[in-house]
Amino acid sequence: MLQITDLLTNFEVSKKQTAVDLSEKDAEIQSLKDGRQRSIMYCTIAVHRLIIVLSIRLYPRYLFIQGTKRNIEEEPNVSEATYTLIKDTYHCEYSGEITAKKKGSLKFIL
Repeated sequence: MLQITDLLTNFEVSKKQTAVDLSEKDAEIQSLKDGRQRSIMYCTIAVHRLIIVLSIRLYPRYLFIQGTKRNIEEEPNVSEATYTLIKDTYHCEYSGEITAKKKGSLKFIL
């Protein structure tokens, strides 16, 4: 009889220990999931902030480029080399020289 009681007690203790171990593992898994969700949230916030900063920094540049394109379309300048090709077809006037990067001084005709 004593053995049966010992066996039942050991069974109950091992059953409770298994339940405690499972709850500890569940808590650890939940903790890992929370950490992963927090990391994803921080990455998402960082990406959104990066997009906002880039938008703020690049929008004025976009406006400048669009304005430059508009100005170029309004007053088409041609280089001296192009002028020699079209001088018989179009009436053009000398508009001055400009300095271009990696090219030096260029003559432009309007």
